Amino acid sequence: MRSPRGPLAAAFLALLAAGAAASDDADLLERFRKAFPERGAPAAAEERVRAAEAVGAVRGRPGPEAVCRALGAVLERAGEIDDELARDREELAALAAETLAGGNRNSTEKVARMAKLRVLEEGLRDRADDERRVAAALRAALARFTDPKALEWLAGSGVRGSASGEVRAAAAEALGLSGGADPEVIRSLRGALKDRDPGVREAALKAIARLQPKEEETLRDLAASLEDARWTVRLAAARRLADMAVPGAVDLLVARLP
Repeated sequence: MRSPRGPLAAAFLALLAAGAAASDDADLLERFRKAFPERGAPAAAEERVRAAEAVGAVRGRPGPEAVCRALGAVLERAGEIDDELARDREELAALAAETLAGGNRNSTEKVARMAKLRVLEEGLRDRADDERRVAAALRAALARFTDPKALEWLAGSGVRGSASGEVRAAAAEALGLSGGADPEVIRSLRGALKDRDPGVREAALKAIARLQPKEEETLRDLAASLEDARWTVRLAAARRLADMAVPGAVDLLVARLP
C-alpha cells in the first residue's frame, strides 16, 4: 500500500511556501504604504522609487490597487508644483519688466523679491523632477504585475475606476505590457477606446495592438481610431496599421490619403 506521506509532505511544503509568500507580500506592501502614506508627507523621492521597484512582486489586487492610488496622488502633487512654478515665473517676469522700465529707481525690496523667486523656482524645478521620476517608477511597477488577480483588478478598477485619466492610461499601458490576452482584459481595453480622455484611448489602442496584433477585430479597432477626434490617437492608429503585416492594413491608410 502506498504511503500517504509523500502527498501530505508536498501539501505541507506548499502551504508553508504560500504562507511565506503572503508574509513577503505583506512586508512589501507595508514598506510601500510607509513611502506613500494616504495622509501626511510622503517619503523622499529615492525611498519612494525603491518602494515602487519592490512592490511589483506582490501578488493579487492589493499591489496594483496601492500603486494606482499612489500614482494618482503623485500626479496631483506634480500638477500643484507645476501650477506654483507657473505663478512664480509669471511674477518674476512681471518684476523683471518693471525693473527694466524703472532703471535706477528700482527698490531694494523688488530686487530682493526677484532673487528669492529665482531660488524658489530652482527648488520647485527639483521637486517637479522628483515627482516625475517617482511617477515613472510607479508606471513601471504596474507593468510588472502578472498575477491573474492583479491583471483582473487592472482591467476592472484600474482602467475604469480611477478619476485620473493618466492613471487609467497607465493601467491600460500595463495591461498591454503584461503579455496576457485574457478575454476580460481585451474587453476592458476595447471599452477604454471610448474613454473621454484621449490619453486613455491611445494607451488602450496601443495595448490591443500589442496583445492581438493579427486579429481582425484589432484591425477594425485601428480603422475606427483613424476617425478619432484627437490627432494623437489618429497618429497612434496609423502607426500601428503601418506596422501590421496583415492584409487590409495598408489599404486602410491609403484610403485616407488626401
